[in-house]
Amino acid sequence: MTTHGSSDPGSMRASDTDRERVAEVVRQAAADGRITLDELQERLEAAYTARTYAELEPITVDLPSAESDTAPAVGSPASDVATSGEPALTISERLGTVRREGKWQVPGTISVSNPLGTTHLDFREATFRSRVVDVQLDATAGSAVLILPLGATATVDVTTSWGGVVRHKVAEVPDPGGTGPHLRITGKASAGTVVVRHKKSWMGWLFGDDEGW
Repeated sequence: MTTHGSSDPGSMRASDTDRERVAEVVRQAAADGRITLDELQERLEAAYTARTYAELEPITVDLPSAESDTAPAVGSPASDVATSGEPALTISERLGTVRREGKWQVPGTISVSNPLGTTHLDFREATFRSRVVDVQLDATAGSAVLILPLGATATVDVTTSWGGVVRHKVAEVPDPGGTGPHLRITGKASAGTVVVRHKKSWMGWLFGDDEGW
């Protein structure tokens, strides 16, 4: 009797979830400055073309493990996950475009990982669950645009190289007694751009005193 299969776990076929889990570790390593942009692209390609566990293992052998064993599926625009008992929004994409706009619920924590892609978060019609919102960005070689409602404030502490951070007419310190939300935006945008602004006024469009983001 012939038995098919192997006792070596490394020869087992990897699933899409396995590949995405490895890709998420690589993205986080790039955001932390552990690997370069070129290494990020190489390792992501290797992760998404890997067929077995043995092919996935070398990709992250020199990197810290992911904090969670569960990773969002590739192409999922957004999903609610539990973090320390609090609802959070995790957005995970690769080389794609992600948009959140209109009426949506804004939790106290938002994590965005979209290297080489475009992320557009419009908070103007959203409902904020928390007065203070922590936003963690990975916009490596990509772009992220955050449009805030009037009265909202934001602090931006995003590390860049070969890129830039633009804050357009958004105050950093909330007004005493103000009721608008405050966003604390952190992360990395190596070779990327992060824009945080309010909506352009019609005067700005007419006279060109606002950036055309």
